[in-house]
Amino acid sequence: MFVVFIQQVGAVFGWSFDSEKAQQLTGIINTVLTILATLGIVYDTTTENKGE
Repeated sequence: MFVVFIQQVGAVFGWSFDSEKAQQLTGIINTVLTILATLGIVYDTTTENKGE
């Protein structure tokens, strides 16, 4: 989803992404989100807080 958005914005500015670059970008985004989730910055708001 993020990659499609970035490709659309990039097209406005004349940037072009091939499938290899799109896969690398997806990997980077997934890694960043995983790190943020591990640190507790990003979390699932659809689950109940069972610890409280």
